[in-house]
Amino acid sequence: MIDGKAGSTEGEVMAMGEHDQDHDLGHDQGRRDRLAIAVWHSPVCPVIGLRGELCTTTAADFARAVDGLLADWPAAVVVDLSRLAFCDLEGVGALIGADRRARELGGRLVLAGVQDQCARLLRRTGLDHIFPILPGRPPVAEMAGAAT
Repeated sequence: MIDGKAGSTEGEVMAMGEHDQDHDLGHDQGRRDRLAIAVWHSPVCPVIGLRGELCTTTAADFARAVDGLLADWPAAVVVDLSRLAFCDLEGVGALIGADRRARELGGRLVLAGVQDQCARLLRRTGLDHIFPILPGRPPVAEMAGAAT
């Protein structure tokens, strides 16, 4: 589970669900430059939702958010990429690094909602055969109940 000590960056928490309301999930995640990061729990595991750009200037923020979740040793962390507009090679490197850290702890990074430019990049690099990829978006019902 995630608590208030999990990864911290400055900014607001952005809902990554079917709606665009802001939520206070009881922990501090961030928006820096062009990336909004939200963390919630699906019925099975923690989920990190990304909105914007996972690139050279934002990859470190993503890595800190993942590391905060991995501190609790989950079997899997899902990364919701359904609202990711852009991902460069540094962003892909951040995904690879996060998966490596998860594997070292006996877990796995799972991608969900991969589309457009990011899907093409994963195909071109062959990483679509390395990462487990879920079709569609992860459940967000827990977020609706967390709204304040």
